[in-house]
Amino acid sequence: MGRRGRALLSSPAEVYARYGPLMEDLDKEVFRIALLDAQNRLLRDVVVSEGTLSAFHELCTYAQRLERFAGSISEREVQTAAAMLISALFADAMGREMMPDLYPQPESDAAALYARIFLRAIGCDASGRRSRARTAHPRPRAHNTSARR
Repeated sequence: MGRRGRALLSSPAEVYARYGPLMEDLDKEVFRIALLDAQNRLLRDVVVSEGTLSAFHELCTYAQRLERFAGSISEREVQTAAAMLISALFADAMGREMMPDLYPQPESDAAALYARIFLRAIGCDASGRRSRARTAHPRPRAHNTSARR
């Protein structure tokens, strides 16, 4: 313990000793931040978010409900599309400041663009309707020579 009973977290071993037992048997993901003073004494311990996987599962459930309207898509494809959406959002949030040209501009349009691409990946357009681009059995084109120019 540091001065005035605050935990001292100046090495990885000290961080593990404090947080390992708290986090090793959790049922869901927890993103936690330890706020330290200049001498590495713990000022506050803040849980920022919990349950990233629950968001992933909710997104998969939503996509599977849309699948009824979209046509044939496997559970594996839904999970892959959901993982890609979450990964794109995370990468954008973490990397935009360092490499802004890599991400959709303006920033305010990025989430909607990622969502549209996700919906296309599972065979829906932005309204959740079946997309022509992703049908289970595409129809053959009619060969009408009078329609050609």
